Amino acid sequence: HRGKHRAAPGSQWADWIAGVVTLAALLCVATQVLCQLCNRPCLCPASVPQCAAGVPLVPDGCRCCQVCARQRGESCSEMLPCDRQKGLQCDFSASFPGDPGECVGDEDLSCKVNGITYLNGQSFQPSCDSYCHCRGGGVSCVSACPLTGR
Repeated sequence: HRGKHRAAPGSQWADWIAGVVTLAALLCVATQVLCQLCNRPCLCPASVPQCAAGVPLVPDGCRCCQVCARQRGESCSEMLPCDRQKGLQCDFSASFPGDPGECVGDEDLSCKVNGITYLNGQSFQPSCDSYCHCRGGGVSCVSACPLTGR
């Protein structure tokens, strides 16, 4: 009589195992999606890198190993990220595909037009007949008067 109202022995265990297996499968899929460019096992140095004073350790692009954050003017890549704490980002605009970029700050990517400095990503209208956009230190403009083509 004692076992009538209880679940069959092992069924709770089987449910728990199924839950763990499902969770493990989801973690594997999520990891693969997040790190598609990381088709290698994590092979990190035995010791943590020693960074220069003021340079933080950050996860590499695959979130496998700790690396020293790249600083302004240094080469960078997906695997060797720039120091985000200092507002740096990897600029690939002057690189060939597959080559490293250079760590730059937003001020390095600004544009100067007619003595006015525009920030990276900023849109502006320098005259009544054109709209412009600053991107990566370069300016692209379109006519504000498409019908007249001025």
